[in-house]
Amino acid sequence: MKTSPVSLRELLLVILYSSAATIFTTINFFSQLLNIPPGRTFIGMTHYWIDFYYYLDQFWQGAHNSFSVINKFTPEYYPPMFGYVNHLVLGKIGSLLGLETFATYNLSLILLKFLFFFLSYFFLRQVFEKNIQLRITALCLFVFATSYPLVREDELGTFFEPIRLFRAKNTISTRFGTIPQHVVTDILSLVTLWLMFDFLKKARTKIAFAYNNLTEIINNLKKNFLTLFSLSFTLTLLTLSDPAKSVTRIIPFAIAVMAGSYKRNVKFDLVSRGLILLIVFLPSVFLALLLKEQLSQQPLIQQANLWDIENHKRQVYSLLHNLPYLFMSVGPILIPLLFLFGYVKKIFSRGEFFFLFLVLLTSVLGFVLPIWTIAPIPGFRFLSGISYLILAIFGAYGTYKIKQLLRLNTVFIPLLIFVSLSLLTFIPSLVNRLQPPLEPDFTLTYPTNDTYRGLKILEKLPSEKSIVLSSPYSYYYLMIPGLTGKVSFYAHFLLTKDFYQKEAKALRFFYQWGDAKLGSDFLHNNNIEYVVYAREKRDIKKTYPFLRVIFEGEKIGIYRVD
Repeated sequence: MKTSPVSLRELLLVILYSSAATIFTTINFFSQLLNIPPGRTFIGMTHYWIDFYYYLDQFWQGAHNSFSVINKFTPEYYPPMFGYVNHLVLGKIGSLLGLETFATYNLSLILLKFLFFFLSYFFLRQVFEKNIQLRITALCLFVFATSYPLVREDELGTFFEPIRLFRAKNTISTRFGTIPQHVVTDILSLVTLWLMFDFLKKARTKIAFAYNNLTEIINNLKKNFLTLFSLSFTLTLLTLSDPAKSVTRIIPFAIAVMAGSYKRNVKFDLVSRGLILLIVFLPSVFLALLLKEQLSQQPLIQQANLWDIENHKRQVYSLLHNLPYLFMSVGPILIPLLFLFGYVKKIFSRGEFFFLFLVLLTSVLGFVLPIWTIAPIPGFRFLSGISYLILAIFGAYGTYKIKQLLRLNTVFIPLLIFVSLSLLTFIPSLVNRLQPPLEPDFTLTYPTNDTYRGLKILEKLPSEKSIVLSSPYSYYYLMIPGLTGKVSFYAHFLLTKDFYQKEAKALRFFYQWGDAKLGSDFLHNNNIEYVVYAREKRDIKKTYPFLRVIFEGEKIGIYRVD
């Protein structure tokens, strides 16, 4: 039975749901937008301030016709990277529309989130094509799933707050992405999951995996070429975005294809099934090996990756020694899963649902097992918003079972209880995200107009490879690559070689040295062409007469080194 056509009313409701979900999960951006202080330029920042400007630089490079990413947060040269192609493409699209990099960044995040929510509904429509109650139940579980609240008491009173795991996307405010790259990855994860689910579903009636001779095998592959090509293409794009997410598709799909028996009286044919997997997986495996080789040439990316692994490792050890806290962090969505009895046979006897279970299992095992001892991958990369989507699908069956046990006419009451428990966590989080940003977020979200004007003047000066030194207390060192395209002498503690030594040298140059020759030798020895100063403590032109004024505003001075 085919899914019924989408009515106009249903389409409008889905658009309304997607819009509301996008707004509420990006509420801090809209709050910032509506409260721009006078005399400030709005950049917009929805996540950790250091990482925001690192990703913004990738948008700048894409807008200016780069096809690969160069690390401009350190003056040393490293080979270009291809891991952030999503940001390069989005940056280029924004430039064609005449948008600034930060406008492209924020607008793309909002539009991508909307698309993700929109597609998530239609995937659930495919899964529950005959039962709208199960579909709506799964949708509610997916959108509202969050951790149980932690109760915190201080001198101001009693507060509820979510349990935040390190990059595990276990709360409403973190699960749906704050970075365009992550949302693109979630969309690709969803599309890949959808294609594989649909392939396995159709295999029960339309696709045979066994044939008597090579001719029949080839004819079958030709007949299903479009489906297999689509799977291979989206899986390759997913690998380019995040190879760990591909693992959570490749292993489950391979098991489901090889273990499934979809047609009666047809013998198991290792050759035909193997060819299907080869066609689907070969480009992704080749790309993953290429990315691994590229990573070996990026010591700073490896350094950042090891930092992620160490933080994830400490979290996993802590969670495994405190299992109640682990289950609390997943939240109320685990309750309906306890009532799946009666549906277990249905789940494991149908290839597409068995595949969903394996995807979830692979994601969870990737998170808790010490994968980092085999491959340099932090376990949180195996989890995504799609993990909760699968939990919601199985949770919908569990909620339906609760309805039957309580002899209710609808699932409204169980869903109301679930949403109420989730709102205990979500509402305090929402209120917190509506608060004005504090430093350094405030300055990096709302630079002064003259600061922004000065940096845009610096952007027009030659060349993109120019190295810029900026004063440590101003945070200009983070803003320079993403707003000017120039290279920062130091910027990110993980992505700048010898960050703390360079920061210490910058402190001495701006605030301690009084010898012009000492300052000049430092700048020329490090090939620094421009100096950006916050004009906060002294007039450095008097100390360093070789600096030529390019721009001076109330909060910023930009100088060329003679």
